Amino acid sequence: MPTLDETIALVTDLYDGVVDLNDVPYIEHVLWVMRALPKDATEDDRHLAVLHDAIELCRPRLAKLMEAMNMQFDHASPMAYLRFFHQRGYSQYVIDGLMLLTREMWSGWSYMNYITNIIDSGHRGAMLVKYFDNVYNSEPDRLANALPAYQAWVPSLQVRYQRSKQALSTALGIH
Repeated sequence: MPTLDETIALVTDLYDGVVDLNDVPYIEHVLWVMRALPKDATEDDRHLAVLHDAIELCRPRLAKLMEAMNMQFDHASPMAYLRFFHQRGYSQYVIDGLMLLTREMWSGWSYMNYITNIIDSGHRGAMLVKYFDNVYNSEPDRLANALPAYQAWVPSLQVRYQRSKQALSTALGIH
């Protein structure tokens, strides 16, 4: 299993040049989520927090790393990218969490069905990461300062994140 510092170094490279809806380097988001986890979160939970958006947002860079490892895979399948993390030595817990958190795995589902699936899995790390992901993403200042291209989405994002946070906080016993 890689160390947390190795995982952070990996995602720092993967997210190089990737920005969020506020034009902030995306690495800041995943590190914020990791730091927001409660003290009783496991080391695996922290790896999961740092990796949680990697398959969705870094697929071309992951593909290059997989090709460099001579891995055969279907570039179009989000499941194929889980093998990369397995090959790197991540625990099955982290792999399972990545599968749950990678929205593309559940294409065609509404956002709340996706959240319900995470809750129903009982995977505490995935629930914690998604909860704090939503906390970060729903910060009023962040949404108010979204780039113009994203402004039309803000009202629906506010509703989505509020409903998600409520469901996740209930499942986790966070009040």
